[in-house]
Amino acid sequence: KDGVLDRQEWRAAFAMLDNDGSGAISRAEWVSQLGQGHMFDAIDVDRGGTITFEEWDRAFDAFDRDHDGIINPYDWTSGSLKLPRRDIVRAKIVASTKGPVSKRSTARSSGAPSNRPVM
Repeated sequence: KDGVLDRQEWRAAFAMLDNDGSGAISRAEWVSQLGQGHMFDAIDVDRGGTITFEEWDRAFDAFDRDHDGIINPYDWTSGSLKLPRRDIVRAKIVASTKGPVSKRSTARSSGAPSNRPVM
């Protein structure tokens, strides 16, 4: 509404994108609601085929460029967010943590095969 997202709104968006309530956002859920998947690939840092809540939360930290606790228009239009280069965004998300994202699947995962193309 106001052009900014705080962490609570960011987390609420996760719940909205997770249509099946599995605790993770699948590529199909992402594409059906948001279209292109290049940002999906950036946020899915463990390349598990889904965006876990942990990955989603880390993405907030990477996108909040000025570290003020909100993602504002400056954050959306500056740096890597205006570049469709998933490797840059992925690197920022990984760098925002002290270690790599866990490769474990979520307990409520649907087990459905990934729609991700093989690279």
